[in-house]
Amino acid sequence: MYKTKVNDVLKIFSKVNKMVGGELLEISVKKSRLNFEFQNGDLVSASTIIGLLKDELIDEENLYMTDFNNSIRITFECKDMVEQGLIPDKSVFSDLFVLLQEIGDHICQCPALEYTISTDFIKVYIDKPNIFIDDLNNLQEVFDSNFSLELQKQRPYCLFVKKNNIPDDTLDALSTIPTLTSNMVRKI
Repeated sequence: MYKTKVNDVLKIFSKVNKMVGGELLEISVKKSRLNFEFQNGDLVSASTIIGLLKDELIDEENLYMTDFNNSIRITFECKDMVEQGLIPDKSVFSDLFVLLQEIGDHICQCPALEYTISTDFIKVYIDKPNIFIDDLNNLQEVFDSNFSLELQKQRPYCLFVKKNNIPDDTLDALSTIPTLTSNMVRKI
């Protein structure tokens, strides 16, 4: 079983965010494509696109911009590369696709399989009508972290939140500090 820490996945988000000039809001990972959403969705600079093209995976033939709800998104189509196992090991995105495969082993291998990454959280979408508790427990093992199961949304998901490096014995003293909840997470 492939295992990773939530914070390690969020570090990959941080690397990509630096590549695109710090304006990244969210990365969506699917078998067929990567979607990039930006804080200022009205304007995407050329340096953002150039930053993405510096990665070994991204090529200009499969990279395009779309408009969704008056917000520009950049999409990279990679279905053939994923299916043929052609994701370069040196790509910053390679571990994200390994993680996607592992999540698929526990959730489903359907085309809708998706997870999103942001600065402080990871959402793993549960697009399967019937799921075993063991599968969710295995998903928890993959990230070595507890999660919140968000079912009231249009599309249910498991929410993994960034862990702070706080020793366990100080957590009781900090219990009055509010934590990130699903209501604080950007609505989709």
